[in-house]
Amino acid sequence: MEIVVIVRLLWAWMFIMTIAMSALPFKNDPFFRIGPHADLVIFGAHVDTAAKYALVVAYTCINTVVRALQTEILQSWITNNVYDEKTPKTALIRKHAYEANVAKTIYIWFDFLMYMNILLTQIDLFLFETIGHVVTSFYTTRYYLSGAGLSMPPGI
Repeated sequence: MEIVVIVRLLWAWMFIMTIAMSALPFKNDPFFRIGPHADLVIFGAHVDTAAKYALVVAYTCINTVVRALQTEILQSWITNNVYDEKTPKTALIRKHAYEANVAKTIYIWFDFLMYMNILLTQIDLFLFETIGHVVTSFYTTRYYLSGAGLSMPPGI
């Protein structure tokens, strides 16, 4: 299947679900508020001031970059160097393979915990994270398409 077909299916699915969700009655749902509120609670902490809200937004922005490092660089390294049976397993790959996999696995679950408790509390936090991830992915893709690659020694 052509990759463009899969991409277009993703776009169509998101569009259809957005239209379907917009027809639902979300009048007083606190998820659709924006900014700090007394009932915006993350891990038991009330995010009711601009300073607390800015801290949460800063976390989502920083974590977007960290997630991009994990998904677009570390996971690619693991896939191309550790999981690919055709890649010779150098001493450097063997040295870092387990640490990289364990760090990736623990981060994925840590990120999931944070994601569920922050981004699903209010729509604006979800949008900050989504937009940040799109921007980060754009720059990562542009970096790789430019042919620059990562300036790491082979096998690292």
